[in-house]
Amino acid sequence: MSFTSDIKNEIYSRENTARHCQLAELAAIFICCAKKDESGRIVFDAENLMLTERIVNLLNKTYGPETAEKVENSIYISEKSLSSVLNSIKFNPDTDITDPQEISGILLKNSCCRRAALTAMFLCLGSISDPEKNYHCEYVCVSDRQATQLIRLLKDFDIKAHRMVRKGRVVVYIKESECIAELLNVIGAHRALMHLENLRIEREVRNDVNRAVNCDAANAKKLAAAAGRQIEDIEYLRDNVGLDCLPENLSVMAHIRIENPDLPLKELGELLDPPIGKSGVNHRLRKLSELAEEYRNKLKLHHTGF
Repeated sequence: MSFTSDIKNEIYSRENTARHCQLAELAAIFICCAKKDESGRIVFDAENLMLTERIVNLLNKTYGPETAEKVENSIYISEKSLSSVLNSIKFNPDTDITDPQEISGILLKNSCCRRAALTAMFLCLGSISDPEKNYHCEYVCVSDRQATQLIRLLKDFDIKAHRMVRKGRVVVYIKESECIAELLNVIGAHRALMHLENLRIEREVRNDVNRAVNCDAANAKKLAAAAGRQIEDIEYLRDNVGLDCLPENLSVMAHIRIENPDLPLKELGELLDPPIGKSGVNHRLRKLSELAEEYRNKLKLHHTGF
């Protein structure tokens, strides 16, 4: 089962009990799923059996038994109830239902009603990719007007959404994991939210570990390169000047470094008598490198005759 299916099944398991939220949900379903059949009757085009059952239950609980008429896989509103239903969700019965409409702002005054509308729109139009692979949520809208209202509703809950056109359809999408998590919270998919948050934590910990390992590896590489240059300079002094000709503190430091090529500066300092700190070791090694460079330059001048 997909992550989207898990979310929708969780949402299907609960219902709005307040009438104002039921009307907001029904209006959202109406603009997403309602159309006219060949005879001109309004019919709901639901994507699956669970959405079909939700629409039937919503209509019958909100307006009374037998409001919804189910014929095979299609749902109709009974003729006697149609006008009442359309008026309550602020739709003009004379409007061409094939022209997508927005949800009336009157039905969206309360935060709970906006949540109900967003939830219904997700059930009809939405999907979320498996968060183990990537973070992506999208609503495939039926019109630009619908997409604009959806983006506005999401913004009310600080959820940042974008839009694009794909195969002639307007797609509203969310990429940020924090925004997808907030959407799951808004539409009441709390089990899915917990699963997403656990995956986010695991990914962050894994990324932190990888960064630390990469940092340690880079530092080790840098230290190895520095030690290599130090030993190369000390060997040059040994072969061309003689370490015993150096000042005593530098001579001792040179012998200890060349005998312990893999030790970090702090441990090199502990081998001296008396011990010195990391900065003291670094200072002496830098002096040795400067001396080696000085003698190299003198040798170059000697060979060129200047």
